[in-house]
Amino acid sequence: MRLSSVALLALPLAIAIAIAPESAQAGTFPSNERPVWIGVGGSGAIAGIEDSGVGYFNLTLGLRLAPVVPEVTIREGIGRDPTHHITSIAAGARFLMPALGILRANVRVAFSHQHELPFPKLLDDPAAAIFGVHPAMTHRTGFETGAGLDLKLDPKGHIGLFGQVNAIFLPGSEGPPFYVLGELGVSFAVGPA
Repeated sequence: MRLSSVALLALPLAIAIAIAPESAQAGTFPSNERPVWIGVGGSGAIAGIEDSGVGYFNLTLGLRLAPVVPEVTIREGIGRDPTHHITSIAAGARFLMPALGILRANVRVAFSHQHELPFPKLLDDPAAAIFGVHPAMTHRTGFETGAGLDLKLDPKGHIGLFGQVNAIFLPGSEGPPFYVLGELGVSFAVGPA
């Protein structure tokens, strides 16, 4: 990953951290919420207009600073046509809407960086693939946006389910220009209340 890609991924986090304390002081977010949000799930995607599918495992870590949640998402997946190993890394912010009972809607924006590698090459040198330095790997940077719902499964909101629809835009001719993902998973809120 080049330095410019790292800077693009870090920018939304810095903006969210800078604006979040003002919102928290204004009392717009419940103070009894646990600060760390962890989402574990899976997603299916359509890649570009040629209907090439991708299946991902997702892990998201977020910090609830107010109604703004800076977060990092890592997706590991397998795409078809041809078969590729895909790693997607997104850094951005989720903006939480006021809760309606056990449901809370959100929207998100993030910078996105994706590694794509033909599956046989992954098997040749897995360490280089994991660290993103394999010579046959394609690196693409863009952005993503999405909307979703969180459903609390317990009264304190420590465990929940989430659903999200995301669109990832990756300019360039090295692969599909966009991905549309449907994501489902389990969420956990941890840390001091």
